[in-house]
Amino acid sequence: MHTHRTQPLAVTLCQAVCVVVVGVVIAALFSSSAIASNIKRSVIAIDRTGVAAHVPSWSTEVAAIARDEAEKAIEGRVDELTIIAIGANTAESGKVAAVELNIECNNPKTCEADKAALANQIGEVAGQVANVPTKTPGSDIVASLQTARSICGRRRCAITIISDGVDTRLYSTGTAGDQLASEVAPILPSLKRTTVHLVGLGADGTPPDAIERVRTFWQTLLSIKGAKDIQIARSL
Repeated sequence: MHTHRTQPLAVTLCQAVCVVVVGVVIAALFSSSAIASNIKRSVIAIDRTGVAAHVPSWSTEVAAIARDEAEKAIEGRVDELTIIAIGANTAESGKVAAVELNIECNNPKTCEADKAALANQIGEVAGQVANVPTKTPGSDIVASLQTARSICGRRRCAITIISDGVDTRLYSTGTAGDQLASEVAPILPSLKRTTVHLVGLGADGTPPDAIERVRTFWQTLLSIKGAKDIQIARSL
């Protein structure tokens, strides 16, 4: 007889930093052999800074996006999904939760319900992260991208950044987006074997001309580092 258990995600959030939890194991429809040939990790990076002031529904929107990404990860046979917080500094950024997705299951009906439940839990955690603002203004998105890539190690990696895209470096200089990207590129690791999707460009109310500078910065930076399947969405 097949039995399994789904444990709820437990997350502790505080005003200064997200501290976390690990380890949710859920039954899925994947055999161990299938997983071995598709080892991959997914990372969702969530902006905790000033975006919410411009988008009252920010936490709800973030939760929905994270839930969708979780569903894709589960169906795509990703072995682990990690949520990280984007803040202005290391004290307000970092890993929030790591969720294992790769367990065998022999009961398709039960597994489908479990997969949906896990995706919903991941969405709820993401919404909580987005709902806890940082004390320091600014978003070090580049540092969070470094963290995300290091979490993936040598594995194929899918990174989703839910943010307005305005990194602190864009605030501190008037340098053109493509030039700034070239200056920043050396501090990032290679992003080969990595897909990067940025969702929420302009969500902070950035004027159209400034949005194009932000888009150019990310498109150029990600291309320089060898990322594949780069997607930069202007709205949530």
